[in-house]
Amino acid sequence: MRRTACLLVAVALVDGGAPSRAALAQSPADVATRWGLLGSWAADCGTPPSRQNSWLIFAIKGGTLYLDREFGDVSDITRNQVMTASIRPDKAIALVISYPTIKPPQTREILFAGDADGRIHTVSNKRLDSSDYSIKDGIWVANGQPSSRLTRCR
Repeated sequence: MRRTACLLVAVALVDGGAPSRAALAQSPADVATRWGLLGSWAADCGTPPSRQNSWLIFAIKGGTLYLDREFGDVSDITRNQVMTASIRPDKAIALVISYPTIKPPQTREILFAGDADGRIHTVSNKRLDSSDYSIKDGIWVANGQPSSRLTRCR
């Protein structure tokens, strides 16, 4: 009886108790969809994109997740591919994004947190190959200001 019980536990762990590799491997598009990141985000949705009110647009194109950025006078649509995405235990979403048009081209790791009111903000933004942060602990390194709270725009 004891041997049978041990065998049943072992089968359950192999067969259904542990997540399969396929269940663990989700595309960045799947993770972003689950977290609620898709769409347009801005500090002020009623104001057009500008250097003071940049818009971030997370969109799936051809099954690939991209971050399009609108700054009013400049945009980089369909160029910034989200390479990886994961939801952390603290419910923040971590993204690794390739920016091929930044000089020099960069890959950055960005961490977004959701606020209780449905907005998001950048907790950190750093080059993947160095400790060069533009935002650290929710604060812009260059000027000491907090990162903007972004609202999903319609």
